[in-house]
Amino acid sequence: VIDAIALREHLSCLNEVFMNGKIVKVFHGALSDVQWLDRDFGVYLVGLFDTGQAAKILGYPSMSLAYLLERFCKISSPDKKIFQTADWRRRPLPDQMLQYARQDTHFLLYIYDCLRKELGQTGHIRDVWYMSRNVGLTRYQIEQFHPQAFLQHARKLPYVMKPQQLRVLEELFKWRDETAREQDESIAYVLPNRAMMSLSLRSETINSLDSLMSCIRGGKIP
Repeated sequence: VIDAIALREHLSCLNEVFMNGKIVKVFHGALSDVQWLDRDFGVYLVGLFDTGQAAKILGYPSMSLAYLLERFCKISSPDKKIFQTADWRRRPLPDQMLQYARQDTHFLLYIYDCLRKELGQTGHIRDVWYMSRNVGLTRYQIEQFHPQAFLQHARKLPYVMKPQQLRVLEELFKWRDETAREQDESIAYVLPNRAMMSLSLRSETINSLDSLMSCIRGGKIP
């Protein structure tokens, strides 16, 4: 396990291998990884094989790594979602997180061999390489803020929001975007959509910290 934060200034050296098309790089669901490697380290991928794309081409009931681990390695990962949303910037990383990081990649090469064999039998190996190549060509782009986009959330409701509720929704929408950019977090981490809508719709009745936190944690839309 490499500490990408501690070695951040040196990780561009990975391009010697990562941009060598003769060396296969096996990832699972690489779209976000490709964008983060571009954004944070200036690292790019050539010769990518995305096992998630292989699962899609083969028509598996799930494209998740958890499914592939269960299918080929008989390994279950019930805590996967917990670790996916954990704060990986903390140091030192707890042993459980380190173990998850290792397991998340340890079996990928074996899974790759299994998938490649099956793809060879079905004749779809070229399709996976093509789709993986397109994933590898993805570049990070700063998400633009659209001030009127909050109205899209309002239109999804089966009823019309009151003017005050709309004003609250608009302000929360702006605050969430500003905070996410300042803290370098996702908007979903700062304030999930359901919690944002719940706060807006109940803005007239929220009169205590407890009721405010209830809306944020529960995210229940009346």
